[in-house]
Amino acid sequence: MTTKQKLPEGWEKGQLMDICKIREESIEPVTLGETLVTLYSVPAFDETGKPEILRAKAIGSSKNIVRPGDVIFCKMNPRKNRVWKIDGFETNYGLSSSEFLPLIPSEVTVDFLFYLLKSPSFQKSAMKKAQAATKSRERINPSKVLEIDISYPLNIDDQIAIASELEHKMAEVEKMRQAALRQKEAISAMHGAVLGEVFPYNAGDKLPVGWRWATLGEISTKISKGTTPTTLGHNFVSSGIPFLRAEDVNGGAVDLSKVAFYISEQTHDLLSRSKLQPGDLLITIAGTLGRIGYIPNNAPSANCNQAVAFLRLNPDIVNLQYACFVCQNTAFFSSLVGLKVTGTISNLNLENITEAKIPLPLTLEQQTSVAMEIERKLSAMSKLQWMVNRQLEAIKALPGAYLRDVFEFADS
Repeated sequence: MTTKQKLPEGWEKGQLMDICKIREESIEPVTLGETLVTLYSVPAFDETGKPEILRAKAIGSSKNIVRPGDVIFCKMNPRKNRVWKIDGFETNYGLSSSEFLPLIPSEVTVDFLFYLLKSPSFQKSAMKKAQAATKSRERINPSKVLEIDISYPLNIDDQIAIASELEHKMAEVEKMRQAALRQKEAISAMHGAVLGEVFPYNAGDKLPVGWRWATLGEISTKISKGTTPTTLGHNFVSSGIPFLRAEDVNGGAVDLSKVAFYISEQTHDLLSRSKLQPGDLLITIAGTLGRIGYIPNNAPSANCNQAVAFLRLNPDIVNLQYACFVCQNTAFFSSLVGLKVTGTISNLNLENITEAKIPLPLTLEQQTSVAMEIERKLSAMSKLQWMVNRQLEAIKALPGAYLRDVFEFADS
C-alpha cells in the first residue's frame, strides 16, 4: 500500500486554487443576539468532532460564515489534520472559527475535496508551507493553502466513485475501531473482576480462617502527605528530585522517569515530612480519589504534594504487593469513601486513610501467595491489553494508508 503509482489517465495536475475558492463571508455573532448558531471551532473538533450549538451573543469575536457544501481546513498546526465537511446544520447560521479556512469546491465534489484535504500528501505539503509563531503554534497563510500542488480526476463520476469507496472504507475502519475499543473496555473490567474474585469481602464481613480485618494505621509505621512547594515560596525546577502528583499514581510501581515536576534538593529538605522511600504505598486523597501505587525498590529520592498520602508499611506485618492489590479493590474504595463525614465525595484526609480496613492474611507467606496469583492473572490480562493496543494502532494507520493509495503518485 506504500508503493506510489503513476498519475492515472484522466487525472490533472494543478494547485488547490484550480478546484475551489475561499468563502469570503464573516459576521459579528453578537449582532444575531439570541439566535442559535452552529459553531465549528478547534476545541470542538478536538474534543468531540462535532460542532457546538450556541446562542450567538455568547460568541465574542468575528467568525466565518459557512454553508452546506463547504469544506473547512484548519490553518493552525496543519500537522493536526483538522478538516470538516459541512453537510448541513440544524440552525439558521453556520459559523466557524477564523482558524478555519472555508473552501467552496468548484471543479470537484465536496466529498472528493474533503478526502483530498485529509490526505497525508496534502497535510505534508501544508506543514512545509506553515510558519511557526511559537513551538506549539504553526499557521499557514490562506494564499499558501491555495498554492499547494494537487492532482485530481477531471471526470466528476470518477470523483464520486473515489469518494464513495473511501467513505465505505472509512466506515469499515470505524467499525473495527469501535470493536477494538469494546475489547479494551472488557479487558479493563477484568482487572476489577480479578480483584473482586480474590477479595469478595466488604468491611465487617466474616473472613476465612487465618485472615483478619486490619486498619491501615495498624500495618503502617507512618502515614502522611505532602505539600505544594510554591505555597512556601519555592518554585519547581527543570530537573532534580521527582515531585509526585495524583496524576503520577496509576495502580502499580510509580515510574519516576515520567514525572512532570521536579524540586531542588533544598526544597526536598524543606519538605522533609514527605520524603518518599522505596516501599511506600501511595493513595490519592484529592482530585481523583483512591488511586493506588507504590515507590519501587531502588527508586531515587522523591517527594509528593498534598493530593498524595503515603503509608510506610511495616514489612513484618504486610507484603507491599498484597497491600497495593487489596487497596485497588472496589470494596476498599467504597469503605474508604464511606469513612468520610460529609455526604459528598470531596477530599479524603489522613484520618480516613488511617481508619480504613483491609482483609489481611495473618502470615506474610499467605499474602505473598495471594499477590503472586493476582499478578499471574493480571499479567495475562496485560498481554491481551497490549494486543488490543497494537490492533488499535494498526487501525489508526488505515485511513492514511487508504488516502495515500488514492492521492500519492510517483511523479507528483
